[in-house]
Amino acid sequence: MPAPHASTFHLGRLARLCFISQMCLMCLLGSRSAPVLAGGPVLLTTTGRPYHWNQSESVLYTVDQGRLGSRSHAAAVAMIRQALQSWHNAPYADLQFKAAPELTTDITASNVLAYLDGLRFDDPSPVLLDNDGGITNLLLGQGATDETLGFAAPKLGDPRSGTIFVSYCVINGALHDQYSDAYLLGTITHELGHLLGLDHSQVNSQLVTDGDPTNDGQMPALNYRGPNDPGTIAADDYAWFSWLYPTADAAGSTGSIRGRVLLPDGATGYQGVHVVARRVGDPSVTAVGAMSGFLFNDGSGGVNDPSRLGEFIIPRLPPGSYTLEVEPLGGYPSVRVPIAHLVGGHKFWHEGSSAQDSPTASTPIVVAAGQDVTGIDIVLNGRSLGQPKAVAKKGPNALPSAQVVELPALITGTMDNACTTAGPDNDGSGDASDDTGGPPITSEKDLQDVYRVTVNEPTVVTAILSAVSVVDLDLYVLGSDNGQRFLVGASIGRGTPPEVVQLYLPAGVYYYGIHRAGTQGSDYTLQLLASPAPDPDPLPDPVLISYFLIGNVTASGAVARWGTTTPTPSVLYYGLPQHEIGSKQAQTEHSLAMTDLAAELQNEVDVVAGAEGGISELFSHFTTAAASDASGTPEIVASSSAEMLDTGISLVTVRLLNKGTGKAMNVTLNRATIASGWRLYTQLITGEPLPLPLDAGEIGAGGAGALSAIILQRTGSAAPAITAHGTYTDAAGNPHSF
Repeated sequence: MPAPHASTFHLGRLARLCFISQMCLMCLLGSRSAPVLAGGPVLLTTTGRPYHWNQSESVLYTVDQGRLGSRSHAAAVAMIRQALQSWHNAPYADLQFKAAPELTTDITASNVLAYLDGLRFDDPSPVLLDNDGGITNLLLGQGATDETLGFAAPKLGDPRSGTIFVSYCVINGALHDQYSDAYLLGTITHELGHLLGLDHSQVNSQLVTDGDPTNDGQMPALNYRGPNDPGTIAADDYAWFSWLYPTADAAGSTGSIRGRVLLPDGATGYQGVHVVARRVGDPSVTAVGAMSGFLFNDGSGGVNDPSRLGEFIIPRLPPGSYTLEVEPLGGYPSVRVPIAHLVGGHKFWHEGSSAQDSPTASTPIVVAAGQDVTGIDIVLNGRSLGQPKAVAKKGPNALPSAQVVELPALITGTMDNACTTAGPDNDGSGDASDDTGGPPITSEKDLQDVYRVTVNEPTVVTAILSAVSVVDLDLYVLGSDNGQRFLVGASIGRGTPPEVVQLYLPAGVYYYGIHRAGTQGSDYTLQLLASPAPDPDPLPDPVLISYFLIGNVTASGAVARWGTTTPTPSVLYYGLPQHEIGSKQAQTEHSLAMTDLAAELQNEVDVVAGAEGGISELFSHFTTAAASDASGTPEIVASSSAEMLDTGISLVTVRLLNKGTGKAMNVTLNRATIASGWRLYTQLITGEPLPLPLDAGEIGAGGAGALSAIILQRTGSAAPAITAHGTYTDAAGNPHSF
């Protein structure tokens, strides 16, 4: 049995989250890539029907024996029931769940493969309690247990009707020992959402780093909500759940918004953009998102109709007025639908949407109960290159003699039949209806017709290949670098085109090649539609954390202080179970107190900052102090350690350990010398060095503060390190140095 494909969603080492939603309908469907963060169904049939459970029957589930890390079996089972109850109670949704008898054995890494391979169509769907993380490591790869909280993967289903018969879910108990019961409940709710057919969501993702830990519950359960996850579901969750499993009155009690995301030409649909509807008055609470082109064929499921490239639907909206906006899809992983470059940037919809709109201009959309508001087309800002120019194929144009074409173009040509008159896909009758095609190309020499285009600036090129006859033609896109060609994209669906490849292409030379996958040729058209997609000018400033200092270390807490290169809020994660606290103000200097910690305990702490220029994270560690001797003498010792993040990139931590018996007061870092050939990362970007001196305050006996920063290697072969020098005083005010 193939292992599920991991969809890692975590901010560096911060929360170690890896919600797996690879939907792998083994044997019947094959595997597919992990989904983008977009909302909606996780997998489609070739007719565009979402995979779903039979609504007329209860979803039968079972739980294996054993504990879930430090939590009892009974506690885990209770949380599973509570999570299913949340889905059962979703407004305007109707899906029943029924517990089958628990498994008679404890499923572990030693028997999980045999167990999953032995599942049958009428078996209950197992929720496996991975007590020690062994199942997670086995199915997802060694080390996954340290970053994977859970994963779900449908196992058996019908690719014609889209009915799911059996699925399974794994919850990693080993990692969950670091988190609260509420957070574990959130994970179970999230993973059972995937089991029920829902994809990840990115609605309200900005709340992750807004510095306010109290509003995380406004994000969907199928997003990442951090340690303050309340374990409930939100509007985006139940909207799509009701779309899959509606009650009889769902359509009459709610409304929807339908439309298209169009490129600046106002006609070409654009796939892979996130569209969000927010109700006026409660825009964060009642917010539902969708992905443009989510029903379009991706090679494994969806409808094969280019007119649906930009189509979206936002379902099950409570009556009210809504704004509609477009934003980029989350940059994690992909991809049933590609993550698109957001041409023209973020904007709202308004009446008469055009490619020259003010991005903030917005017309409210009134949605009434039972109303399907259609025709809400939002045109991305930018410019058009005009109508495609008619181009005819000129003679043989296989590589290296590709025909030069100027964008945009509408090419007409003829693909000749293969020389053979009979074969596995051609019985010689002249009827190509059984011409089911051959394997993908193995070399660029397999491309019969090739067209060369020059892209002068970053551009979205939409290529649509159509055939006149019933044949199998495939479309390939090659890039070029120093005379060497390489594959950029392809559409190789079996059967008659259209074949569609929509790509964001940097400036350069590209080749659009047509491959006759079977033996029969045909007249064809190849549309090459082009929309310039330059980066915003100016680009938003990157968000970087320049330093991370842990000081004022006592037996029960410490103070974190950090700087950001852009004024932005930040959030801080620390402790076991993990705490989340926030700095809400958009500023460059931040300070937060960490409390309620045990004495003499090493703690990992992570800071995350986010703004328009991206998300940045830095992590460190410190040790809480022991009881200090009022008359004792402190002794601060500074030592440097490094962790390589990539070639020539290192996270260096200077540990400030108090080896003495008394408190060290007024600890100050006056000088920090970076190893030869290495430079502070943020200094290379902004020109600003560490803001020395840095005040670390008090460090109790046995405690250890820290200074962490990222450095880059510029020259030489010296090991990464930072040597720190500073001063402190004892309780009597006597000066000392380190």
